[in-house]
Amino acid sequence: MTRDERLNNINTIVAEFCGKFGCRVSRQGEFCYIEPLKMVCYELDFGHACRMNREFMASVKRWKPQIKLNVFVWSLLHELGHCMTWGNFDDEEYERIYKKKARIWGTKATLPYYRLPDEMAATKWAVEYANTHKAEVKEFWEKLLPEVDALFALLRKG
Repeated sequence: MTRDERLNNINTIVAEFCGKFGCRVSRQGEFCYIEPLKMVCYELDFGHACRMNREFMASVKRWKPQIKLNVFVWSLLHELGHCMTWGNFDDEEYERIYKKKARIWGTKATLPYYRLPDEMAATKWAVEYANTHKAEVKEFWEKLLPEVDALFALLRKG
């Protein structure tokens, strides 16, 4: 199977999972959620931004997860959490949050980012979902992991 075929398989698996929540997906760019499009963006570079990953995982542990998952799955669940908690804040609160985000972006201080109300709400949702849907989340990862492993094996071969 080619690199593009593996990427398409991965995208299909991620799209099926996210589609259960009414979200579309894109593997372009970094992990993020785009509300007007109800789109979860994801990346496959599991080693990217290691410090940021450590700080993100510290924010996950704050909510006491009862299932062990890797940073990719937690990140994906977190972005879905943005979709599922979008209505928790009014427009004025989002404006204040995004002003704070604008001050944080471009700095190396990522820990304050994960303490913002919308980020904490998304992470809390992710942990609560994973804790109450362990079998479903495990099944998703077990379906996705062989495709990711096969893709990385292809990339290592050159």
